[in-house]
Amino acid sequence: MPDCGAGKRLQVGGQAVIESAMRHPRLHPRRSTSFLLVMIPLIGGLSYEVLKAPSKPAAWKYFGFVYRPGLMMHRLTTREPSANKLEVAIAAPNASLADNLLESRQFID
Repeated sequence: MPDCGAGKRLQVGGQAVIESAMRHPRLHPRRSTSFLLVMIPLIGGLSYEVLKAPSKPAAWKYFGFVYRPGLMMHRLTTREPSANKLEVAIAAPNASLADNLLESRQFID
């Protein structure tokens, strides 16, 4: 694609007018759209791997320094659950998976 040169004209004190701008194509290799199309999947894939890696013990050996700040933040912002909360946390998915949440608690006859 040819360079439109409008930026060069403005840099040297020239004037860009509608007629000269319309002679140049709107598609240009220096536009950032193609860069974004490459970077978004790359960032998404990298983020997925970073979040998945702590489940592997070998990752802690090399990348533990990445995960430790997050765990320290968890320690500051969360508490150990009580027995009642654990009971609910266990019962909810079991009832939901059994597909009889309402019947199991006798809300519906």
